[in-house]
Amino acid sequence: MDKQIFEWIVTEGRTTFLDSILPLCRDKLFWLPLYLGLVVYLVQISGKDSWRWILMIILTVTLSDQLSSNVLKNKVKRVRPCRDLSIKDEYFTLINCSGGYSFPSSHATNHMAIANFIGLSFASKQKRLKWMLYVWALIVGFAQVYVGVHYPIDVVVGWLLGFMVGLATYFLAQIWIKKKDKHVNPIA
Repeated sequence: MDKQIFEWIVTEGRTTFLDSILPLCRDKLFWLPLYLGLVVYLVQISGKDSWRWILMIILTVTLSDQLSSNVLKNKVKRVRPCRDLSIKDEYFTLINCSGGYSFPSSHATNHMAIANFIGLSFASKQKRLKWMLYVWALIVGFAQVYVGVHYPIDVVVGWLLGFMVGLATYFLAQIWIKKKDKHVNPIA
């Protein structure tokens, strides 16, 4: 079923518009303005503790990336669809196919981890921001399937793993930063 959904997306589901925009959506440089905007936002609302929050974001991304790229991918060793001999000639990828493994998608994992951590930590008063971050992570994950480098289950598991990592680092930040000084925590 995973391969069937993948095949439908990369053959029947493609459009000229999505072919032009979704390869960009999975490129970290495309999102650079968003990353910088989030850092500015975090500095504005967390003041002198902003370095702690930035450190927690770095920890979040590091944990999610290491779990997905170096632990799970190396244990599962699922071949990417663009390298899968049984289907690779049935469609074309919109980007170069990397040589790494497919399961789970590190893009999906990392972006969902960031979205969940920041969404839980800073968006209690900005509900729209929280949902925009989740939509951003969903777009990045879907783009991985659409361009032909991941199966849908790779992305879904990546989103779930990222969500859990973001939740774990959120609780860690609550303990570390809230314990430090209850009055500077922007989450309250």
